[in-house]
Amino acid sequence: MVLQPTGRRTARASRSAADGCWATGPAFSLAALLEGRDLRPTTDLRSVAKALLGAHLGVPAALLDTVVFPNSAAVHPLAGLV
Repeated sequence: MVLQPTGRRTARASRSAADGCWATGPAFSLAALLEGRDLRPTTDLRSVAKALLGAHLGVPAALLDTVVFPNSAAVHPLAGLV
């Protein structure tokens, strides 16, 4: 199995290590893949958006936690993004 930059797997037997990333292990088994084809997400995208909106645009954290992303106080802005 070869992973494409999008995270989707492909079964091209002619690929070499120089063409892309070869990966094996339990996280890449068909049973572990989302819908049998995609890697499972590991980052809550709200944390990325909170970092950008808060640090770059100055949106207050209280507003992000209640209005922009309701009930999301447990999701913290991604550190070091901006």
